[in-house]
Amino acid sequence: MFVIKNKELFQINTDYHSFNTRNKNDLHLHTINLKLSQKGIAFSGAKVFNHLPLELKKLAHDAKRFKSALQTFLFTNSFYSIEEYLNYKLHCNDY
Repeated sequence: MFVIKNKELFQINTDYHSFNTRNKNDLHLHTINLKLSQKGIAFSGAKVFNHLPLELKKLAHDAKRFKSALQTFLFTNSFYSIEEYLNYKLHCNDY
C-alpha cells in the first residue's frame, strides 16, 4: 500500500528508456549495493509491487479496489516470507 499511496516517489521504466520491453510499466529499481538500502520501504516496496500479477497492477489507480484485490490474492496464496513470495511463479489469473 506504501507504493500506491506514494506514487509520486516512484518512476516507471519508460521514464528511463523508450524500449518496448515486457517490464516497461514496472516501477524502476535503481541499482543499490547497500543491503540496508535494499531492505528499505521504497526499494523493497517497488520490488514487491513489480512482482504482483498484472491484473492487480492495473488496479493501482484505485486504492480501495487494489487493497481488496491484494487481500484476496494474499489470502488465496499463503506466503510465509518475502523470499517465498518473490520465488512464486505467477500463473495467469491466480488470485
